[in-house]
Parts: sequence; structure tokens; C-alpha cells
Amino acid sequence: MMRGYVINLDRQPERLTHFYQQPGSEIFQKVSAVDRKVLDIIGNKEFFFDVTTFTQMIPRGPTMGEIACTLSHIKCWQLIALDESIDEDEFCLIAEDDITLLPTNKNTPSKFLDVVSDIAKALEDMPVELVKLQMLSYRESNLFTGSGNISLSKSIATGLDASYDNTGSALYLIRKSLTQAIIHKLKTKKPYWLADGFTKFCNPENIMMTLPLLGYIQDNFSSDLEEERIQQIQAYMQNTYDKI
Repeated sequence: MMRGYVINLDRQPERLTHFYQQPGSEIFQKVSAVDRKVLDIIGNKEFFFDVTTFTQMIPRGPTMGEIACTLSHIKCWQLIALDESIDEDEFCLIAEDDITLLPTNKNTPSKFLDVVSDIAKALEDMPVELVKLQMLSYRESNLFTGSGNISLSKSIATGLDASYDNTGSALYLIRKSLTQAIIHKLKTKKPYWLADGFTKFCNPENIMMTLPLLGYIQDNFSSDLEEERIQQIQAYMQNTYDKI
């Protein structure tokens, strides 16, 4: 059976409870998220993250919440990379606890897992290392209802984004061999990408997405990360304006 990992802050158990009420969630094991508040106590972002390289790409610099999110995903990748019971070419699922798995119909409880397993099987002999199952920008027609076929595309099939980067990291498949390569690199280098900066740690040619999408994020979930990010962007824009 495929392995799944769901990222959840220990101080937000209600989100995990909500996640586990969904059909298909039973294969996911909880991974305690790296807490931004703990990193705040340490204070120095450079201790965990290559801030200089990141700022060359995104001048506003990373927030502590973004760093914590990235480290949480790396924590999942490390679990996969070090698990000898997982074959090198196997895919594993990574989820964040605010994702809604599709379809939501409890009359077909195995549908999500059946579809994901079929996707992994179809990609067994292809040089694909990561499959996006969720995008931040989508139309209602892009969401899987439980009927119809699932297509795989190297290009962004929704047509709403220009890159796989910054499109959310709430649900994706990742091959163990990629996690091993990343963890090996991190022995000598700090991460400089966000959790959804996919093309920074995976060759874009080896990324695909599904259409319809197999998950989405509900608007009613609060996000410390997003609030902090907005504040950082506003502060950066104000600072830039003041220099004009």
C-alpha cells in the first residue's frame, strides 16, 4: 500500500481530526510540522535557511513561517528517504492538513486511493519524480468529482499559472529517489526554496500534474503562514516606496 504523510502542527489537533474524517485519509501518518513559533525563539533565519540565495530570487526575503513550512516538507522527505521498506522508485503522498481530498463522496471511500495508486502505476517506467495533485488557482470544473478519467500533463493543464512554483504544496506525489537526492544535497547545503518552489528541487521536465485535481484548500481554514507572508510583502513594498 502507498505511504502517505500529513503535516500538522501539534498545537492544532483539530485540523488533523478534520483531515482524518475524509475518505482516503487512513493511509496518512501524521508528521509533526516544524513550528514557526519555535524558530522565532531562535530568531536567526540563516541558521536554518539560505536566505541570501532566496532573496536573490524573491527580494522581499522569506518569512519564518515559510521556512518552517519548507522544513516540514523536508522532514517528510527524510522519513521517506530513510525508510528501507519503501522501494527507490516508489511514489509517496505528501499532504498538508488543510487539504480536502477528492472525491468527497463517502459512498466511494476508496476512490481517492484507487486513483492515486493508478497514477503511480502508470508512471512506473517514466522519468517523472513529482506529481502535483492540487493547485492554488483552479476552476470548479478542474476538481475531481469521482467520475471521468484523470489526465496527466507536463504543462499546467488549468492554464491559470505560468510555473509549477508558488502553486501550493498541500497535496502531491513524490518518488523516493527524488527525496534521497534532496536529502543528500542538504548534507552540505541549506534549503533556499519554499515548499512549493518545486522547480528549485526537481527538474521541471520531471514534474507532472493531474486534471482534474485530486484536492483543494478550503477558504475557511486560517493560515499563519499566509498572514505573515502578506505582512512581509506589505512591509517590503512600503520600504521600496519609501526609498523612491
